[in-house]
Amino acid sequence: MTATPLPLALAVAGAVVYHIAQKSVPDRASLFVVVGLAYAVGAAVCAGVVVWGGADVAGGVRVAWRQAAGIGLGALGVEAGYLLAYRAGWPISTASLGVNAAVAAVLVAIGLLAFGEVLTVRQWAGVAACAVGLVLLTSR
Repeated sequence: MTATPLPLALAVAGAVVYHIAQKSVPDRASLFVVVGLAYAVGAAVCAGVVVWGGADVAGGVRVAWRQAAGIGLGALGVEAGYLLAYRAGWPISTASLGVNAAVAAVLVAIGLLAFGEVLTVRQWAGVAACAVGLVLLTSR
């Protein structure tokens, strides 16, 4: 099986648009109004794709509602966290990098402990590099 880079390219493009939009939100805008509007746009796009693609909505809700709730709550935390970070003066050049390095470290532990994943020596070196980078990014 050969993994296509398209999903990662989509995630990168989405994240770039996301961070530029987040960094540009005026301070006077309510955090929850902005997040609510963002989800309304996302919901409208999803609804269009579902209708266009003819997805089994009831079946999807039946089998994945818990996971969807977790994704929604997690996304709300991400949205609020980044918006508050940018309002607190975090630069766009390092905020995402710091958060992603910390998330990667937490997910490594979860992958090992909860999912029985195994890392190679090379991957452990990458984890160490992320940890060093996180320290360098967050220390003043």
